[in-house]
Amino acid sequence: MDAVQKDKDRPGVRERVLAAAFELYATKGVRETGIEELLARSEVAKASFYRHFASKDELGLAYLERLYLERREELAAAVRAAGEGPMAVLGVFDVYAELFRAHVPEARSFIHVLMELGPEHRLGKACIHYSALLQEDLARFADERGIPDPVGFAAELQTVIKGAIVSSAEGDGTAAELGRRLGRLVVEAHLRQA
Repeated sequence: MDAVQKDKDRPGVRERVLAAAFELYATKGVRETGIEELLARSEVAKASFYRHFASKDELGLAYLERLYLERREELAAAVRAAGEGPMAVLGVFDVYAELFRAHVPEARSFIHVLMELGPEHRLGKACIHYSALLQEDLARFADERGIPDPVGFAAELQTVIKGAIVSSAEGDGTAAELGRRLGRLVVEAHLRQA
């Protein structure tokens, strides 16, 4: 393969930088990852980086947005695969079980970035925003499967999910299964309200 073909097959600058951010931000954190490290990992020149991202924060926002979109799709697919009925919502734990098993650091990125930078930081605010969107997604899944008070249910289930994420980060290999068991109790409690 000649050099021209290799360059055509290579992902674009934006994609390479985002791929580097996924790896570095998730493992090291935003604050600890410098521009030079991002440039080296993505094999992108500084001028090219700044043509696509005005700042490291802009890259962080793009990273969080992509993370949310990917997670939303994974959760929706898992709930669909779990079938019909209220308990199908617990399919979300299949996604987290896989992420935890694979030790994928992005599993905890929203929490990590929020705790690292705080709720007043631009990226912390973005984490809170995407967390709220994920909660809306959970409410939609609950509503579609007939769970009473889907908004209240989603708030409770998201708290369970966040607990499982933190437990997994602490090294608990059973975090997803414990989350699923607690999630089942939340579903049952809401069904009793009907």
